Amino acid sequence: RLWPNYKTDYKPLLEFARENELEFIATNVPRRYASIVHKKGFEALEELPEQSKNYLPELPIEYDAELPAYKEMMEMMKDMGHANPNLPKAQAIKDATMAHFILKNFEKGQQFLHYHGTFHSNNFE
Repeated sequence: RLWPNYKTDYKPLLEFARENELEFIATNVPRRYASIVHKKGFEALEELPEQSKNYLPELPIEYDAELPAYKEMMEMMKDMGHANPNLPKAQAIKDATMAHFILKNFEKGQQFLHYHGTFHSNNFE
């Protein structure tokens, strides 16, 4: 499922990369895996088939529930009905997956340009 801003924010980048024969690396965790974490916690990822784990960083990931961004997330979502202690964990698997695939694909001496939403880097956490 594409984001609502795909046509304006991502498609032009993808087309530019294609036209200029540049690598275009997807760093997002598949949405279904973040959903699993939201519903069942990190432990549920361990039960995935090995092939599915190719889309994830090495498990278990480091997680700090005390990070201000995760606390802020819980505060913002507290009245929305779907906030639970696993909500920031779902964000953490997104962040860890992005970092993993950036590091996996970064080559010394090469430029790696990464586009992402502000929540992933606003506080450098």
